[in-house]
Amino acid sequence: MLTALVSPDGRIPDFLAPRPPTESPAFDDEIAVVGATPAAEMRRDIAAAFSAEIPAVLIGPARAVRTRTVQALSQYWSTCLQPDWARIRAVLDGDVDYRAQQLSHFGARKMFEHLDSRVRWDDGVL
Repeated sequence: MLTALVSPDGRIPDFLAPRPPTESPAFDDEIAVVGATPAAEMRRDIAAAFSAEIPAVLIGPARAVRTRTVQALSQYWSTCLQPDWARIRAVLDGDVDYRAQQLSHFGARKMFEHLDSRVRWDDGVL
């Protein structure tokens, strides 16, 4: 199910990454937002992510697709991320702090310097 949510070119439906309500939201709060996504929004986001054929598992009654999605994400969270979340979160927080220091001391170019080569800062344009 989870691999079906990623298009061949790497895009995912927007409803899978809702804007967090707080700086450090709980997984249960975020998954509740995903599970409450209106059917029309979910369908629109899926269609936008897949320029070609939509995987069969993402077709069907919206409630069933939502339920399968929430179950798959919840299982992935509890199996793969939750056991190590404190360490993962510490690394993420450390990286945010480091990038903020780079930005404040040296500017945007330096902040983006060691990210993926596809991320560049050229004459004020990201």
